[in-house]
Amino acid sequence: MIIGCIADDFTGASDIASFFSKGVLRTLLMNSIPASDFDPGESVQAVVLALKIRSIDKEDAVNLTIEAYTYLEKLGCRQIYFKYCSTFDSTPQGNIGPVTDVLIEKTGSRYTILCPALPVNGRTVKEGGLYVQGVPLHESSMKDHPVTPMWDFKISKLMETQGQYSCLDLSVTEMNSLQDIEDWISIQRNETDQKPFYIVPEYYEEQHGKIIASLFKNLPLITGGSGLAEHLAALHSADLNPLYTVQETGQDVFPAGTVGRSIIFAGSCSKATREQIKQFVEEGGRSIELNAFALQSNPEFKEKLIREIRDKQFSDILIHTSGNHPTEREVAATGLSQKDISELFETTMADLAELALEAGVTRIIIAGGETSGAITERLGFQSFILSDSVAPGVPVLTPLQNKAVRLVLKSGNFGQPDFFKQALAKTLEAHS
Repeated sequence: MIIGCIADDFTGASDIASFFSKGVLRTLLMNSIPASDFDPGESVQAVVLALKIRSIDKEDAVNLTIEAYTYLEKLGCRQIYFKYCSTFDSTPQGNIGPVTDVLIEKTGSRYTILCPALPVNGRTVKEGGLYVQGVPLHESSMKDHPVTPMWDFKISKLMETQGQYSCLDLSVTEMNSLQDIEDWISIQRNETDQKPFYIVPEYYEEQHGKIIASLFKNLPLITGGSGLAEHLAALHSADLNPLYTVQETGQDVFPAGTVGRSIIFAGSCSKATREQIKQFVEEGGRSIELNAFALQSNPEFKEKLIREIRDKQFSDILIHTSGNHPTEREVAATGLSQKDISELFETTMADLAELALEAGVTRIIIAGGETSGAITERLGFQSFILSDSVAPGVPVLTPLQNKAVRLVLKSGNFGQPDFFKQALAKTLEAHS
């Protein structure tokens, strides 16, 4: 066992699992912390645990992290990877700092890196600042996120109110000139009075990931997005056996396609998902928009949805939220807070997904981290094998508990405008 990964939501977990697998580590994705006696098997080299700790109470997030770490430590993982969103989704009171700090303590780390970059999806770090498609994070479309609005782009500022330790920026120029990372670390530790610290490496081109991975591949703790995962996995894999390929290691490769009907759930309010919903509808896709007031006050609204899903003639239907913040009028009409409305939508989609599975639907596509977590938890699937990706960081998943089913779970910000069309095509067996 090489890497044990703790991810702060399910789409993030499937994202990084796809990159570990691409880097040729045999990877198992788990939807929760398994029982202490669960054995993933001798051939598994990376285990990714999907926790729902991004937006929950800080103390609960830390306690779940400790539980996950205890399990991964028992497996003998050489390295812990704490995976969070490439847009550093977090309020000033967020959980990235507390979770990182407890893992620093548990692993006995002298320092760790904060590496949220994912250049293939336009997330880059330069001079300690996090950018989305070249725009500073707090000026991007993420600034208006209803749960985690972005208030700064400097990672040191984002960590200042959350973490216990100081941030040190590390430029590409410095990384290229370092002969020995340990000499540089010793100097930094003297300047921080021997306390742990965070390093924020520059990463704005894909090649930088290889440099960062080579410098820090033996750290007991790494934190960040998924941009580093493939490079890190490739180095670990090469150390094990330079001739490894996915097939030679016996990786269970399932086809991305399967037979059967499909359904799409979109609970994300991100700009990317809104564009994907718009294109799907404009191209003639069948869609139903959820309405909080109707769900609360009109039982017939949900009953109609249930009849639609149970209809054996339906397929490729999109059930989505408006993708916008509830207006003051909507909140007043329902008497619910924005958080309550979000939870109502998540519960409704989880109910409908469960009914869809019972009705024989085999292809379930979900947009949004919270929505994905709610649905996968309801469906009861615990472990997954990865197939081809629809987009970078968005693999097709086959649950080991039901190998006829295919799931596609995407972070709200991921994917091209025709993502839903691509996902439907990718998950449909070619000769079905």
